Amino acid sequence: MPKFIKYGLYTARQQSADRSPRLGLGAKSPVLAELLPYTSLDFITRATKILKTRKENMKRFEAADQKNHLQNEPQRPVLKNYKLARRALPLQKELNNGIEYLYHDLLKRIKQMYTALPNAYDRTVVEINGKTDPYDPDGLYTLYTPHFYYHVRCNYVEKYEVLYQFHECPFEADIRAWFKRSLSPMYAFEVNTIKDFPKFYRGVLAYQPKERIHILYYSTT
Repeated sequence: MPKFIKYGLYTARQQSADRSPRLGLGAKSPVLAELLPYTSLDFITRATKILKTRKENMKRFEAADQKNHLQNEPQRPVLKNYKLARRALPLQKELNNGIEYLYHDLLKRIKQMYTALPNAYDRTVVEINGKTDPYDPDGLYTLYTPHFYYHVRCNYVEKYEVLYQFHECPFEADIRAWFKRSLSPMYAFEVNTIKDFPKFYRGVLAYQPKERIHILYYSTT
């Protein structure tokens, strides 16, 4: 038991004993013996409540301080990896250019397939040009749909690579077939980083600016 609680129990008992003569209660009075446990229990309850309140207040203070710190901290532009990749060996440069070309070629095909979906929400896509984002060091281009994540980046060893993830995608079989024919497994990786895809996609729509969000034109041809 912590010292301050022991001290508090002792003080509570001592105060009760000091008051007992005025109340006509002797040291061996059964009434006093009955009151002391309640006094001790009351003190423990109050002490525990105070400690709990202080801990909760400290947690709220630390969370608020961290939030304010992150909000007030100025962002600084970062060095873009794709610019560093310009100094790569000629073979790696050709591979990087080929991966970027294939990304855009497959992107056009994917968007064309999505135009066949009748639901407007299913045709809503988010496209991000990471090259123009001064705070993203490795991102190049990203596509988000309600069922598919498609991203190309330049890693820290000056190598372009494609990351993708499916979520009940109606065109998963076709896209996988294209990836198998066009992209080497050394440069294309299926990930599972987005655990709750629908919730994540709604967050993307809420966070991204309107100029990055598009509803593809519906076409049955």
